[in-house]
Amino acid sequence: MNTEIPSVVIASLARQLAFVSAVVGGFAITYLAVLLSMADRRRIIGVAAGFAMFCAANLLVCALAWSLYAGMYEAKPTGFTVPVAEFQTKLRWLNGALVAGLVCFLAALGLGGWIRSRSLGVVTTGFALLALIAVAFVLRGVVV
Repeated sequence: MNTEIPSVVIASLARQLAFVSAVVGGFAITYLAVLLSMADRRRIIGVAAGFAMFCAANLLVCALAWSLYAGMYEAKPTGFTVPVAEFQTKLRWLNGALVAGLVCFLAALGLGGWIRSRSLGVVTTGFALLALIAVAFVLRGVVV
């Protein structure tokens, strides 16, 4: 098993995760704006808006941090490697923030259907849960 990660691999991974964080964070901001513009004052809208706000703020911080990490590791000399354990320790908080942001985004989307009707709420919650399973499957090998 390889115990070192080349800095170019870390930089590439960080750039991709920065992009994903920025895109999903942007969607969350748009969704939050739609929720906040609704005249309806039901509790479900406030809860969905809370999840969207947490997601947006969290993922924008992640996008910034991943971008900075990408720049930092791109500046390393050719052939520079980082021990896997060190990489995992340094970025554990950022990985957790990314996962928390994605979970909150899916929660906000899942709750969105309940604003309209019970049947749509069941459908959106089901799809959000399926998406959560898919995200967990995809990120299990990427996010350390």
